[in-house]
Amino acid sequence: MQRFRQLLDETAGFPPNLDWWAIDRTGGSLISQRRLAVEQAVSVAPADATRSGYLYSNLGYVVLGAVLEKKTGQAWEDLMRTRLFERLGMASAGFGPPGTKGLVDAPWGHRVTDGRVEPSQTDNPPIFGPAGTVHCSISDWARFVSLFLQSGSQTLLSPRTLWTLITPAPGLDYAGGWLVTSRDWGGGTVMTMTGRNTYWVSVVWVAPRRNFAILVSTNIGNDRFVKMSDDVVEKILQSDQLASLLDSAGSH
Repeated sequence: MQRFRQLLDETAGFPPNLDWWAIDRTGGSLISQRRLAVEQAVSVAPADATRSGYLYSNLGYVVLGAVLEKKTGQAWEDLMRTRLFERLGMASAGFGPPGTKGLVDAPWGHRVTDGRVEPSQTDNPPIFGPAGTVHCSISDWARFVSLFLQSGSQTLLSPRTLWTLITPAPGLDYAGGWLVTSRDWGGGTVMTMTGRNTYWVSVVWVAPRRNFAILVSTNIGNDRFVKMSDDVVEKILQSDQLASLLDSAGSH
């Protein structure tokens, strides 16, 4: 269990990535590809993440996915569908770029190349899934985030288990995929995460004690739009309407 927790908290010492596309080109099933990733991951000595804090590692989450596949005999994608998406009613959720290949029936991601904004239906290879190939609507994303709010559904995990997942080990500020910190506007403990795949940026802040969250996403994935997403969050936090809402929530 301790090693499982180290993977969740990014303290296992794995490097950030492997050559994901090289593994993808082996053509094996996703389960076999992730097993190969585990073999490569354990072939090198780990860094001492416990001394320097967490070391962000996409590989660690792919290893976690492989562990779940080994224990259940099911692909990680199938586990996500049956144990998370369906139970939360996340009907829009899927893997890889949203929409139908070649059609404009959903937003496309964009990359900036030599100053030009170029649309593309591209994502990381499927093996990368546990580290971030899920797509969904903002409303379905909010269904997932609501698990961490007082008003959210607690049918998947008990409140005690959820709080355990987001409580950092002593001396750290990262737990279960979340950067955990404190903000007055959040009434104390808040969690945040920024993710991108060079085509999309998504930022979330969650204030469990205030029963409040901010979710921002954009379909251009460079550094400028990471900053712009953070600026949007800041503007929301500075708004008079939000201050009134949080004051009202805190008075109940």
